[in-house]
Amino acid sequence: MYRGRFLEVLGTGVGAAASGCHGLTGTRREPYLEAVTVRNLDTADHEFGLAVERAGSVVHEETIELAGSGTDQSQTSVACDWSGRGPFVVTCTLNDGETERVRVDRSSDDIDQGQGAYAQVTFTTTDTGALGSSGYLDDGGREC
Repeated sequence: MYRGRFLEVLGTGVGAAASGCHGLTGTRREPYLEAVTVRNLDTADHEFGLAVERAGSVVHEETIELAGSGTDQSQTSVACDWSGRGPFVVTCTLNDGETERVRVDRSSDDIDQGQGAYAQVTFTTTDTGALGSSGYLDDGGREC
């Protein structure tokens, strides 16, 4: 008599536990790319060639010229000129030479994986003229 109730409770518990683990198996969706920022910390002027690809197609491409100020005041952002979720690849070429590429997807090591769905990517020239990149996910502010 108790055996039937025990099996019913056990079956319900196993089903609930298994369904709760479904969210832990990598079903997170691809992030949005909310903004790409370029910064020139060098005292020399620099030209940044910027390209954004989504799922293998170029969705944004432009050249940005930033004056050298030696401070973080010389920067500009390209925000959400594309729509939809990634995966994205953002490429920045400095003065037709040095290139940095950042992959933005749900498993990328190129950006800090936070809890949000909106990626922010920044390319920066250092005070010695070297190009670097960084990126992170946050809660964003709008749908891209």
